[in-house]
Amino acid sequence: MRQIGFDKQLLRVFTFIVSLSVLVSLVALGSNWYLSGQQRALIQNNLPALSLARKISDESVFVAALAPSYRLFFREAGFLKFCLKSVVIGPNRKE
Repeated sequence: MRQIGFDKQLLRVFTFIVSLSVLVSLVALGSNWYLSGQQRALIQNNLPALSLARKISDESVFVAALAPSYRLFFREAGFLKFCLKSVVIGPNRKE
């Protein structure tokens, strides 16, 4: 078997490690480029949803302002009992 000098073997190991480092850095740069492009596309696709979410938020504030009056209506008028009777007995039947 042929004997290789220590410095040549060290140079081969060093070259191998450096080439692996370069390869890993290229893969990292490529994946970073791909993921940033995907994120940009995702943001562009979801821009219409942002305006819709803003509209829903505005409407929920309006509905929240009306909620206490509905609670008062259900409690005072007995509307829930009326609905239950009409479901159990039927709307046109007599008790």
